[in-house]
Amino acid sequence: MAIADRPEYLTKLAAFCSGVTLETLGPEVIDRAQWVIADSIPVIAAGMQMPEMKALVANHLKGSPRGDAWVFGAGARALPIDAALLNGTAGTWLELDEGNLFAKGHPGIQVVPAAVAAAQELGAKGSDLLRAPPCCRCRASPGSSRRHRHRSALAIASAHRDNRPVVLWPTMK
Repeated sequence: MAIADRPEYLTKLAAFCSGVTLETLGPEVIDRAQWVIADSIPVIAAGMQMPEMKALVANHLKGSPRGDAWVFGAGARALPIDAALLNGTAGTWLELDEGNLFAKGHPGIQVVPAAVAAAQELGAKGSDLLRAPPCCRCRASPGSSRRHRHRSALAIASAHRDNRPVVLWPTMK
C-alpha cells in the first residue's frame, strides 16, 4: 500500500507517535511505560522456559543468521525480526503479561518485543524505547468494541517517522 493510500487515522496516529517526546508524555505516563517494559521482560523470559517455546526457538533459529537482538531467557541472540517474533510469542505464552481494563487488552506485550528489537538494531536510547508503550495504547481500529484486541499494527504505526517506515516485517514496504 503506498503511503498516499494509507487510511487517515493511521497517518494521524503515526504522526502523533513519531512526534511524542518524554516531555509531552509526562511523569505518570513515563512511570507506567517503565513498568510495562520492566514487567514484560521477565514474563517473556518465563514463557521462554516452556518446552514448546524452547523447541520453537531451536527450530526457528536453526540455520538463521546470527543477529544482535536478545531472545530473552533463551541465552541466544537473533536478527531483530526473529527476536521480536520469539519474544512476542513467549511473552503471551503464560498469559502473565500486563493487562489494562481501559485498553481492553494487553497492548504492552504486543509492542515491547518489537520495540526492544528495533531499539537494539537502531542503537536507540532508552528514552526512545520509553515512547513505544504509550503509543500502543491508542485504538487501532476506531469504533471497534472487541474486548481483546491486539495492537500489533500500532507497533508498526509508532515506528513511522517522516513518512519513512521502519520495516519490522519483510512483507511491509
